[in-house]
Amino acid sequence: MNKMSLNALLKPQSVAVVGASPRANVGGRMYRNMINAGFNGPLFPVNPNYTEINGAQCFPDIDSLPVTPDCVSFAVPYQAVFEPLEAAAKRGVRSAVVVAEGFDDAATDEGRDRQKRLAEIAADHNMAISGPNCMGLIGLKAKFATAFTNLPEGLVTGSVSVVSQSGGLLNAVIELGHNRTLGFNYLLSAGNEAVVSSADFIDFLADDPGTSVILNIVEGIKDGARYRQALSRAAARKPVIVLKLGRTDAGRGAALAHTGNLAGEQAIYDGVFRESGATQVRTIDELIETAAFFSRVKPPKGDRIFVFSVSGGATVLAGDLAQDAGLNMPSISQKTDKALQKILEVAHPFQNPMDVVGAPRLAKGDNLTRVLNVLKADPNYDLIAFVMVAQRDLTESHRKLQEQYHAVAQKSAKPIVLISEMNWQPAERPTPDGPFISGTLDLGMKALKSLVDFSAHRQQNKMR
Repeated sequence: MNKMSLNALLKPQSVAVVGASPRANVGGRMYRNMINAGFNGPLFPVNPNYTEINGAQCFPDIDSLPVTPDCVSFAVPYQAVFEPLEAAAKRGVRSAVVVAEGFDDAATDEGRDRQKRLAEIAADHNMAISGPNCMGLIGLKAKFATAFTNLPEGLVTGSVSVVSQSGGLLNAVIELGHNRTLGFNYLLSAGNEAVVSSADFIDFLADDPGTSVILNIVEGIKDGARYRQALSRAAARKPVIVLKLGRTDAGRGAALAHTGNLAGEQAIYDGVFRESGATQVRTIDELIETAAFFSRVKPPKGDRIFVFSVSGGATVLAGDLAQDAGLNMPSISQKTDKALQKILEVAHPFQNPMDVVGAPRLAKGDNLTRVLNVLKADPNYDLIAFVMVAQRDLTESHRKLQEQYHAVAQKSAKPIVLISEMNWQPAERPTPDGPFISGTLDLGMKALKSLVDFSAHRQQNKMR
């Protein structure tokens, strides 16, 4: 993919929206999303049915635009795409977004011919065309939104970028991430990938300084070698977390019907993900939890984990789930054991995972700070996991514990993480700079393992 054309698509300085409208339809939402994103370049609504939209001059066609835009976004059905697309191509527009369905996804000869025609226009004019059959593209830091989705108010800008062949699941990622105050950068719906592929987007994000974590929702890949190369290159630089759809026969059939992509044998994808160092997850919830870990928790230097909890039952469950996830929990040393017994005023030996014998012991004075400092100083552990009920409405003692955890974790070179015993549903959305809390015990342990594995893969690459 031509770099200049891809930059025009993902860093546009000027945009035209064909099908822009003052109504609440696809064209109306796309045009308003561009405005709401804070786009500060020339923005041209194009629709022969209007002379102005929201006080801005509306142009009847591409040829009437005063300048040639970097990108044209098409908010029209497939029947109305090709005439303005060809006009844009002839005028020298470098990129386009086509959200309409009715191409390969239609599973008809006519639909396949339409997709082939899109690809031919792109090849003839060196255009980067995203889609068709997609939701569009959003760049929160680049301040553009050539997409028709309804974005939540207060969506946090951050460094997590998403590449998804599914527009609906991208919406789910946005909503769940917003609820967890996950900070997003690029939100890219690839659709049928007639021209620009997921691999092209991943390659771009690998070099993007505003992206620290890449999420990829993939149904099927047409060019396996290209995808593998992009995935390996990106994963060598930053975490890549992949949700592969179509793992089963039922899922593969649905993938073919959805985008026209054959999902392929899962064992092949498993091998590609392992070899590249990408992290594979199985659900949207696991994708969000793992992304939260990678964006907020420091990668450990090794795989040795210490787990402790204020609840005996939670300690047992945490141990079970940590072992299920494949985490390494070395035994506690005599020196650390004695230090913890003294702080918590307990006259029996501890183990890993450790039950502190009640929250009041940990909440007394600065005991949690002292416990974390002892564990932080222990060279036998690379990461510390504190398991506790993350209350919806915080009591004073739990607020105190969270504050002590946050203060120590922020300054610690060794990663320290608080994991909720159950599904965390805070009364208010957490603040981006507040204490990091893993949303569930099960997914938290799985995310810890992914963080450990990524760190190990990165260290192995440095040694080669």
